[in-house]
Amino acid sequence: MSRAGGNAQTATSGAEGSAGRPGCLGTLGLLFALHAWMSVNVAIGFGPLIALLYAFMPPYAAFSLAVAVTEYWRLGLPAMALWLAMLAGTWRCRHHPALTSPIGRGLLLPILLVWAPLLSCELVRVAAMRHALLRAQVDCHQARPIWESIREADERYRQPHAWMIKDGRRHIWSYGRMGFVPDGRPPSWGGRCGQ
Repeated sequence: MSRAGGNAQTATSGAEGSAGRPGCLGTLGLLFALHAWMSVNVAIGFGPLIALLYAFMPPYAAFSLAVAVTEYWRLGLPAMALWLAMLAGTWRCRHHPALTSPIGRGLLLPILLVWAPLLSCELVRVAAMRHALLRAQVDCHQARPIWESIREADERYRQPHAWMIKDGRRHIWSYGRMGFVPDGRPPSWGGRCGQ
């Protein structure tokens, strides 16, 4: 009799344990919702084309990050160091009640994987440009945030990442060199003092 009672108790506890967990379809639904949420954040941060590629080819995100860090290493390495510091800070707070709930984790994931890297790159950009502008003592200048540059992702477009005029000559910002270089484009393609 005790053996039958033990079997009944085991079956009951097993049913209770499985009722609290999502099944296979529920887990797939959660993963799909999380992937869609990440795609929306990538679209806002990096533009619709990159978000589309991420949505249908998720490994593209890791590949493009590796290419960007190796091609623009002067920007990528300091930004990655800042991002890793943010990740380490978040890891230390991982037991906070706001971060242990499913909603908290769902909100935290795009913050850590989309917005924190963007913020890290922007901080490095601002520091490097400010240093270059102060050292050059320019006549005038203009700069754009890094997410605008990422959306266009072409060094030859008409709107440079940043420009400055020094002694009547225009220089544009290069993320490859992390500095201003002479602008060889037609004068109508860039900024001028007093615009």
